[in-house]
Amino acid sequence: MELLREYARQNSESAFAELVSRRIGLVYSAALRQVRDPDQAAEITQAVFILLAQKAGEISDKTILTGWLFKTTRFTALAQMRNMARRRRREQEFHMHTETEQPAPDELWEQVSPLLDEALGALGETDRQALLLRYFEDKNLTDVGRQLGMSEDTARKRVGRALDKLHRYFSKRGVRSTGAILATLVTANSIQAAPAPLAASIAAVATAKGAAAGSSSLALIKGALKLMAWTKAKTTIVVGIIALVAATSTTVVVVKSRAPQPVPGNRTDGLSPTMETMTADIQSDGSVRFEATVEEVNRTSKTVNTDRINDSDTIIDQLTDESGNAMQFTQTTGSRISYLITLNKPVPPGGKVSYKAAGRANGMIKSDAGVCRIGYNEYPGNDFDMRRITLWRLPVGATLLEKNPAALIASTNGDQVELRIDRVIPPQGQLEISFSYKPPTP
Repeated sequence: MELLREYARQNSESAFAELVSRRIGLVYSAALRQVRDPDQAAEITQAVFILLAQKAGEISDKTILTGWLFKTTRFTALAQMRNMARRRRREQEFHMHTETEQPAPDELWEQVSPLLDEALGALGETDRQALLLRYFEDKNLTDVGRQLGMSEDTARKRVGRALDKLHRYFSKRGVRSTGAILATLVTANSIQAAPAPLAASIAAVATAKGAAAGSSSLALIKGALKLMAWTKAKTTIVVGIIALVAATSTTVVVVKSRAPQPVPGNRTDGLSPTMETMTADIQSDGSVRFEATVEEVNRTSKTVNTDRINDSDTIIDQLTDESGNAMQFTQTTGSRISYLITLNKPVPPGGKVSYKAAGRANGMIKSDAGVCRIGYNEYPGNDFDMRRITLWRLPVGATLLEKNPAALIASTNGDQVELRIDRVIPPQGQLEISFSYKPPTP
């Protein structure tokens, strides 16, 4: 991060060039595994470092750069593959991928390589960071622990568990191996040398913030930014969970749903959330009513007059500012809902705004054999800390069966169970929450 900070503070092209030379192998190799074409991989690599140069001043010191580069490469490669798919449809012909000129790789690596980035992307943030640091950057466990803010022993356990998850992922897809073999294989093959002239050309284009980039690269950057914004909008990504409730011998089936968010979706007009507080009341019919307060800060250099929410899961009925005055908003519907909010007061650079939202969500709580369950993963995707306070209220008379994590505190208010959690989610961090209950007897 020192080189990135030096570039951000002093606009040092030499610092950025050194950063590119150190990290280009990681980015190029990840891109090549996904698109399987050296020319496209080079273009993706250039786009990633242009994005890094553009966002250098916004990336927090707490961010682990390896993880940021990995995720940005994933977004950019996905944008490239979507562009190619659209091009193939327009031209109505198949695109032939150019093969990399290199010795025939190990047969097992041939099976692992196309799935590796998808497998890493399916892991939780901390698990992914641990594997990237340990096997992609060849860090020892002491360094892994230091960068993740944990002890060496905890880092060893974290890496081991993450490797087991990776092994299970590949096993389900017919790749026969062991965790130890996967570790050796990834260490030996994950980083490939990028073409010799690529680093110098990328450093030159990136430090100019993409001004000299070609139209295809600019389109790729735009597509990657759109995907990054869309992912940031998915404040919660619900995971399916299989559980056995031993007391009742009831099997809870796999369910997939989305949890409501106070202001679900992506803020695209320059405001970044710093704190979100939500109270969610589960109704007897499984629907959810929510009230939430959102606190945001303007981290841009321009005054902001609107807030935009894209790809919403919930229906917002009312918005009010911190003084209780109604706020105007327009809603558009498609496969999902989007909102354009007019702020009652403009927010200058560095300024803050707070407003309240109220609404509802349907189809979130899934029920099977008399057991109701919800599970989700709060992933703001921010480059800054965000405090998240959530209070779930079960239906009156409902019985709590299980909850996770331990920080999700259960209490009773009369005949009603309440679940509360108050956590600061770090940059690019996440918070997994799940619980189940038996509804009250009619």
